[in-house]
Amino acid sequence: MEGLQIRKLVEKHNPEKPALIVASDQGIIQQVSFQTVLNVADEILPFISENITSSNNCIGLLMDKNILLPSIIICLQDLSQSFTFLTPQTLAESCNRLGIKWLLVLDPKPSSNVFTFTQKLRLSIGDELQLWELEGVPEQTKCYENVLCTMQTSGSTGESKAVRIPFECIQKNVTGLNQHFQVTAEDVIYWGTPLTFDPTLIELLLALTFGAPLVIAPKRVQLNPPLLHRALFKVVGISFLQMVPSVFLRFTPEQIGEIFLNSPLKTLALGGEPFPAQLLAFKRHPQLKMYNLYGITELSCWATIANLSTDDSTQEVPLGACLDETFVELRNQEEGLIGEICIGSKSRHCVLDAAPVGSPVPTGDLGEFISGRLYFRGRSSRSIKRFGRRVALQSVEDEIFLNTQLRSRLVYSTTHQRLLAFVVIAQPMDAPTKTRQFSRAKLVVCGLTLRYIWIFRALDKLRVKLLNSLEEHCFPDYLEILTELPLNRHGKICDKSLEGLFKRGPKAGDVGDVFEDLLGGYVRAELQGHRDKTLAQLGVSSISIMQFMRDFQERVGDSRIGELLTLLLNEDVKTCREFVERHLEVSSGETCPVGTIGAAPSPSHVLLGTYIACGSFAHKVAILDESGHELFVIFLRQEIHAEPVFSRCATFLFCPCSNGAMYCLDLRLKKIAWRFPTSDKVSSACLWGTLLAFGSYNGSCYCVSFAGALVWMAPLFGQIKAPPVREANRQRLHVGTTRGWCYALDETDGARIWSCNVEGPVFGAGVVLKDCTVWPSVTGQITCIDSTGCVRWTLKAGGHIFGSLRLHRRSIYFGCHDSYLYKITADDHLERLAQLSGEISSTPVLHEEDGGLFVVSVCNSGSVHVIEAASKATVFTMQLPAQSFSSPCLVKGRLFVGCRDDRLYCIDLENALNVNYLEPRKDH
Repeated sequence: MEGLQIRKLVEKHNPEKPALIVASDQGIIQQVSFQTVLNVADEILPFISENITSSNNCIGLLMDKNILLPSIIICLQDLSQSFTFLTPQTLAESCNRLGIKWLLVLDPKPSSNVFTFTQKLRLSIGDELQLWELEGVPEQTKCYENVLCTMQTSGSTGESKAVRIPFECIQKNVTGLNQHFQVTAEDVIYWGTPLTFDPTLIELLLALTFGAPLVIAPKRVQLNPPLLHRALFKVVGISFLQMVPSVFLRFTPEQIGEIFLNSPLKTLALGGEPFPAQLLAFKRHPQLKMYNLYGITELSCWATIANLSTDDSTQEVPLGACLDETFVELRNQEEGLIGEICIGSKSRHCVLDAAPVGSPVPTGDLGEFISGRLYFRGRSSRSIKRFGRRVALQSVEDEIFLNTQLRSRLVYSTTHQRLLAFVVIAQPMDAPTKTRQFSRAKLVVCGLTLRYIWIFRALDKLRVKLLNSLEEHCFPDYLEILTELPLNRHGKICDKSLEGLFKRGPKAGDVGDVFEDLLGGYVRAELQGHRDKTLAQLGVSSISIMQFMRDFQERVGDSRIGELLTLLLNEDVKTCREFVERHLEVSSGETCPVGTIGAAPSPSHVLLGTYIACGSFAHKVAILDESGHELFVIFLRQEIHAEPVFSRCATFLFCPCSNGAMYCLDLRLKKIAWRFPTSDKVSSACLWGTLLAFGSYNGSCYCVSFAGALVWMAPLFGQIKAPPVREANRQRLHVGTTRGWCYALDETDGARIWSCNVEGPVFGAGVVLKDCTVWPSVTGQITCIDSTGCVRWTLKAGGHIFGSLRLHRRSIYFGCHDSYLYKITADDHLERLAQLSGEISSTPVLHEEDGGLFVVSVCNSGSVHVIEAASKATVFTMQLPAQSFSSPCLVKGRLFVGCRDDRLYCIDLENALNVNYLEPRKDH
């Protein structure tokens, strides 16, 4: 390798000009000049040469983007050393594969204990660089002569590959690209691409070659689109942006419109995924040029470029023209049209493992030439790009099987841009045989669940399991359970039929036909010719009848559905069908999608004064008095998953329903006052004054008046399961979503004030402190967000958190799936309050008595625990007859708990042995 190549490029620039800028949303944190970059490289050079005596090694760089990296790379090239970027997750595997003996580290210690600390260097700019050695590995075990760096592919088309990139190869690519980009020393470039993705070298070398400052954003800013938008376009004013499309689309349409019209951005280059054609509809200032980039790591980096500023395509974006002696051809074309894209070059050649990369290189992508232009037509190997990462669908299916022992099929819907997952759970031995080719399973047996569980519980359990076993970019948007996978006429799995399940939703039709179609799945014999028999005579167990009722209830919205159960247990099939045709109808457009994340099947409840409101999966809301006497019952169209909320005057009850509506029940007239529809399941409400706010699984937060009129709607990213939380002194609403996004909204108009990602689904409500909000995540992480939307601190519990947080003064309490009750103290420390007898999915109740605080919690197993907070002592415990996933409520010394045996229990804690239960009447 000819030394000093990058150094010579840097030496040409104005030495006092900024080379690197570290900036946040609050302002510029640090600037480093080109002269400082060279000076730091000179400091590092003897440190490396004295400790690593041989050349042509691959040095591992275990660090994120920082101001030292350009200096380190210059130094390594001067010493004829190669490098590779490492992450803690891939450290051991990469070191073994690449023969890495040496690590350069900024953090105190690498995660692997096989490395030994060798030396450290305190630099003049204040940073400390450490050198670690992997003992037992000889130097020069691999050949890295003339190699600038090594990049590892994601392995979407097979095994991961290690691609050794010569400086000449990547530099020619930079030069060729800049014939289009026209980057000069007056530009400002964002260095945002992950270090392990080779386009990061393009950003780095464009800046070092042409003298443009390189902007680095802290991690918390990178992960927060509003903060990143502010940092890049308000604080610094970048003019060049290279990004993966899905990352760029994290900006809101409003932010994108502002970037296109009112920012200094001159060049937007998107690559690594199909170009989002919707961006072409945005107006943009004439100086802004947009490019679609396409390439592969094996011929690092980009191979084609399409200038979309002058391109006349408005519907479909081509891959573009070839760069610097690169050529593209199609192989194995279908009928001369679509074939696999292969890329070659006459001068740019990398080394794949130990051998030179052949030319041309098959990409695994399908393409088609139309009028001389090349268009992307998908992947040939069931592999997609998602969130900037390759996702091999077969590998994800293998991972699902490894963690659940369940077969699955993944389908990517290009129409809906969603990743769909269908998991096969065979029916138990004693379950009836389905008569249809494939169907949504309703009763399953697997290691994730109890012996018999309903489909919604199976989905909940499976979803949580996959959350912990799949990487974020592999987690599906839609999850469904089937008993069999549909096949096409060639006997292969039919992906179109599976995608059709997502598109169609539940089947509509004549209610009698729907009744028999569903019932046929639970009868061992054909119904034809057996309609004069009862289900018992046909060998259908009572459990299977309950299965069918759950199936049928998803399709029918009528209060008389309960009467059908009595008929199914006693009458023949013909009589049951006649009843259905006379009294019931198929619900249209108001069924809850099977794949939606739902709360555990349990009643929800709230208490005010002497009234008890209990919602159930039987579609009814029961209003009881303190003695358990049923005052009246109101039936809704579907299950009540979330907590009903009383108005302060106790005149109205606001009840969220699974059919996508918020109901207002008039307690004086004992009827539904109004119904506010959304397009998906609704969460509990937050009330203030004469307004209520609630979220929907359609991803929007609604504010309506007590009269049922819409005040505002705020579309957010992710389904909303937890009730909003109000911050009265700032007139803000705080909302969390199942995508991990937490928002602060203006309660007057729903305007977004800030958003922040807590890196995990939010199922429970957060709490508001004086100058911050605290949110729970299913992953077990607790995140504190300040009033500007920045993460202040995070804490980690030992298991999943499904319930809400409870605040007492400055302390926070919550239950966890690891069976512990936790407390976050006023000085932000996490401590275990008490270990209960099992997993906790519900929200605890805080009760003050005689100056002391008591925490009441119910385990999923149905055990009730009362803990004295100060001493952490258990002062009361008892076991209910069934499981409980509902959150208890406490008033006047009485605890109300819903159970899986369809009973609401009232426990007199003052007389602990006095236990009564309230059982719904059979005709309900």
